[in-house]
Amino acid sequence: MSSKSKAQSNSSGRAVWLVILVVALLRIFTLYDFCQSNPLAGFVQGDPGVYWAAAERIASGKLIADTPLQITPLYPYLLAMVRLFGGGLVAVFLLQNIVHLATGILLGRLANARYGGYVGLVVMSLFFLMQEPAVLVNRVLPGTWQLLCLVSVLPVANAYAQQKNFLKAAMAGLLMGTLVLLYPPGLLLVPALFYQVWLGKGGSLSQFKYRIQHAVTACGLALLVIGFATLHNWLACGEFIPLTAHAGITLRQGNAPGSDGRYTPIAGVSQTKERMHQDTQRVFHQATGRAGSFREVDQFFGYQAWRYMLARPGDTICLMARKAYWFATGCHYGDIYFPTLEQKDGWLRWLWLTPIPVAWLMGPALLGLIWCVRRQRLSPLDVSTFMLPLVVVVVFWYSPRYRFPAIPVLCFCAGAAMTSIVARMMKEKGRYTYAMGFLICIGVGPGMTAWNDYFDFDRAESYRDVYEYNRGQLFVGMGQHEKALVYFDKAYKLAPDRHMPLLAMTASLAALGRIDEAIATSQQLVSAHNEVEEAWLTLGGLYLRIGQWSRAASAFRSMLKLALNNSPAHFGMWLAMVNSGHAEEGVAYLAKAVELDPSNDLAVAEYGLWLARTGDVVRAKPFLARSVDRLPGRTDVREMLDKISK
Repeated sequence: MSSKSKAQSNSSGRAVWLVILVVALLRIFTLYDFCQSNPLAGFVQGDPGVYWAAAERIASGKLIADTPLQITPLYPYLLAMVRLFGGGLVAVFLLQNIVHLATGILLGRLANARYGGYVGLVVMSLFFLMQEPAVLVNRVLPGTWQLLCLVSVLPVANAYAQQKNFLKAAMAGLLMGTLVLLYPPGLLLVPALFYQVWLGKGGSLSQFKYRIQHAVTACGLALLVIGFATLHNWLACGEFIPLTAHAGITLRQGNAPGSDGRYTPIAGVSQTKERMHQDTQRVFHQATGRAGSFREVDQFFGYQAWRYMLARPGDTICLMARKAYWFATGCHYGDIYFPTLEQKDGWLRWLWLTPIPVAWLMGPALLGLIWCVRRQRLSPLDVSTFMLPLVVVVVFWYSPRYRFPAIPVLCFCAGAAMTSIVARMMKEKGRYTYAMGFLICIGVGPGMTAWNDYFDFDRAESYRDVYEYNRGQLFVGMGQHEKALVYFDKAYKLAPDRHMPLLAMTASLAALGRIDEAIATSQQLVSAHNEVEEAWLTLGGLYLRIGQWSRAASAFRSMLKLALNNSPAHFGMWLAMVNSGHAEEGVAYLAKAVELDPSNDLAVAEYGLWLARTGDVVRAKPFLARSVDRLPGRTDVREMLDKISK
């Protein structure tokens, strides 16, 4: 190495450590401010809440869930390790900040190994300046860990091309399997790993044979690691489900009448994973008249999506193009979180320290991708890690979380393109041409954001109603219903055509004991949205609460006209009729409620008591026995079981 190159390397090394130190201090400060000013630091809901609850279950010793995996397989187990040692949400955020720093360092080292000089520093700096990775470190979501695995598997797989040995192939396979457990679509990267190890260039015929063995070893170890998720699913439900059990449902959520490239709700199915399986099972039962297995239900919705796409090929192509456009230019939309609005409202006060949205890197990254591929600076696995998130978005639907795994290669290619252009700018020949190219390159992203905003596409404030509704639900989860009502009211005023804010307002008013206001709001809801099942169900429940049995029965009848096989509505009819002295007529509703949903513990208990009182002791016993275990507070159930057991 020449003295000039050595001096440049030393200078670059000092700059790298300075960047790491500054970023570490800023992340600590940002985390402290986040914990002080953002309620999300102390309470999780939606998908983060599902992960956190699963971690609690695992930490308590129940390693196998009652259902197959419907979330990223490995992440809740990582969270469980934190919970096992007494850590809370802050400990999770601190750990993810450390992982974030490690990811940036590894990404910079990977770029430096390819290009040397200051490219690694530029790539690492771009990563640390990006908005979405900085936001996700303080969310209970697996994205931060996904990036660490990605930037770990890439250099190991690429190093195999330089030194082909068994250990590197085995390590690449183990890391790839771990990546898939954190990023299920990564299963499609396993063939790319096989291609890279087996069909790599160079080497004699004997070495080619060894590469076949190494490729089989790498992919075999990857599949072995992935097999832990498959085994979990088999033990949970007895079905072969390789990773997660909702790919078909997710496909349906992005490809249906009314889809615009983002999440499209399925009628009658909750957006939250806590209730999604129960709702999809119910919809399947209503459509087919039978209970379905997990695979059958998922395939049912997947077939709906495929039928829609095949029946409208022109619309499907346009929809896919729209999703690709979302992938390239989306800055503000989020299916779970809205960091831009959080920043405006003071919940992310220091987000300006990471000012680069992913979309702003697309211009230089695409230029760098072409430049790197032409000069063979990217391996098949590198290209695949960029293409796979794009395919996921185009096939399913756009979410920042689905685009997130493309970030390492985007940073890598953007850094390579920008440093290459700047290097040519330093030369006298063509200086102004390259300077103009550099400005165009970095201006494409911000320009597209401004273009979208002008045409009201992905404008931050257009999501304000959903954002306010989510904030209200956050305070509901914290038990602060008065605060929740403020945000629900804002959401309703912004979007009076949506039923969810009114439904949430009704629930919060009822929780505060303001029943008259809750009934008035519920009546307003059914008047404006009489096709919404939950509206009638809520109104019926409120009438039950104040003892207006006939009105309750009327509401539940309206509900059953919309959804004949709704177990809560049948149970509500039983309660209304038994309390109004029409138990003989109402027992048919009670029996139907139990038939439709055997997990409805209250209905099961009531049915067992009814059978026992009418002398059908044999049929009553199993219902009462199950209710004793599940409803320990129901002393009447225990007393009846003891009585008929004598």
